[in-house]
Amino acid sequence: LPMIRLILVSPVVEELERRRFDIRPVLESFSITRENFFNPDFWVPAAKMYGLFEAFAELTNDPYFGVRQGELLNPWDWSPTARAAQKSANVVEFLLRFMADTQDDVNSCEYTLNTSGDRTTLHERRLSDGGTVPRHNDGYTITYLLSMIRGAVGKAWNGNSVLAQVCDPGVIPPGYLGIRSAKTDTLGARITFPTDWLLLPFGSDSRQQNSGLARAKKSPLPNIVDAFQFSI
Repeated sequence: LPMIRLILVSPVVEELERRRFDIRPVLESFSITRENFFNPDFWVPAAKMYGLFEAFAELTNDPYFGVRQGELLNPWDWSPTARAAQKSANVVEFLLRFMADTQDDVNSCEYTLNTSGDRTTLHERRLSDGGTVPRHNDGYTITYLLSMIRGAVGKAWNGNSVLAQVCDPGVIPPGYLGIRSAKTDTLGARITFPTDWLLLPFGSDSRQQNSGLARAKKSPLPNIVDAFQFSI
């Protein structure tokens, strides 16, 4: 059963509260409490997470909700990114270490890195869309991945060389970071960038930004029976 650790989006709850939105009806409709967002051992089915993001976007009436929330994150605070940043000498090593390490927090997707000539694509591939069109979750994902890649390549960053593919390009603000956007299916956002970037030294600015904050870790529930019982 695809599951996501709910604490990963706790900054979203804090931001909505700061802006004085009443999120209680939304949480009640998904049978989630505020405390659940700050429990490192609390997991939710991926489809519930996708639906939650759509409901938050509707509550705020923000067409770019996922992107705006993703901008609030420091990507170097998430433990897979932080550890990869500490150990990597170049961009490709950083991305490979990140991809190998994410399964401790999410088992609803997997990352692939595909190179074809002078273009490379980083894809967060969902195992299932849960019957939901995860529009704003795609926006959130793209923003996080863009922040990560921008930090990794440093001064070599050029938005005109980047293509972001999401299930609904309308969730990305026009002209965002100079990138181009395109439509793809509901099974995961992806970013395409120049292959040359993979060979660059890992950005020193990102090492300085990396606060080393690591989320409490616990492996995903080991089998479908345990996962189903936890979900119930």
